[in-house]
Amino acid sequence: MGAARETAAVPALMHVLEQTVNTQPPDWCDTAEALVVALGKMGDRRALPLLHRLSNVRGIGLLTVVNEAINRIEPETRLLRPGSGDDLPREILLRPADACTESDPTLLLRPSPDSHS
Repeated sequence: MGAARETAAVPALMHVLEQTVNTQPPDWCDTAEALVVALGKMGDRRALPLLHRLSNVRGIGLLTVVNEAINRIEPETRLLRPGSGDDLPREILLRPADACTESDPTLLLRPSPDSHS
């Protein structure tokens, strides 16, 4: 599911992950790790609050995987939030290309005009 980015499954995966960590049945760590990896691959920001909570729990053995999932999701969500560009350099932000007068009609995005690249 993670590779297929089936985001409809995110709430269910989050629920199972939280239950797995809370109850810690046999082999719970392997199950929790697989769920965290799947959530990271999906890139759905709805998983971030749970992942951040898990990153603050010491001794569960998932810290590295949880941090990798958070680091994978957060950059994707930063571009989707209005006003989040205030902390980013303008030259890395993209804007829609104007009318396709360029030589390449497949050009959809280009750096802002203030770019110094």
